[in-house]
Amino acid sequence: MKIAAINGSPKTDGISALIIKRMEKLLDERIETYHAMRLVRAETPQETIAGMLEADILLIVFPLFVDSLPSPLIELLTRLESAAYHGAATPQIFAIANGALDAIQTTLAIEMIEHFTCHARLPWGYGVGIGAGSMLYNVGDDWEKGLASDIHHALCDMATAIKENRSGQNIYVAPDFPRFLYKTVANISFWREAKRNGVNNLRDRPYINH
Repeated sequence: MKIAAINGSPKTDGISALIIKRMEKLLDERIETYHAMRLVRAETPQETIAGMLEADILLIVFPLFVDSLPSPLIELLTRLESAAYHGAATPQIFAIANGALDAIQTTLAIEMIEHFTCHARLPWGYGVGIGAGSMLYNVGDDWEKGLASDIHHALCDMATAIKENRSGQNIYVAPDFPRFLYKTVANISFWREAKRNGVNNLRDRPYINH
């Protein structure tokens, strides 16, 4: 079985890359990974598009951007749709979205991938929406227990569906972590990132009088 993945994150080493590596381990198969940002900037050669569509399975993994998809991924899917519409290859599509605390917030983004498969005339597998995806940085290699156990089981189910070439219902899961504690940790992280990038006050409203 030939499996390809699109990393829809602007980052090359973010949560999406982590999830693809985890799926590679669960599937025990090499996954040919394409990075949406790089392909769009390189204006994606047609041979690369054709290579993606020649896979048996195409896994699309991405972070949630304002309840939607990152713009490089949208651009790449537009090119894939055109190529698929005029070609004969029909990889089955699976999607994994990671977002903020509530996994259900990824619903619209996964539905967008499903609409893409419909317009591109490609078979749809199903999607997994992961809440509080940033927590996966702190899990280490043991996803089977603790915070990521529900996510681990959801990805195991998807790996089985891929091996058996079957579709399923979308699944929404999140780490077993208290909401108030997640918000506290996230706020501390935001302030640290802001300070690192020269922003001293996240509450500034420079255009309030304009």
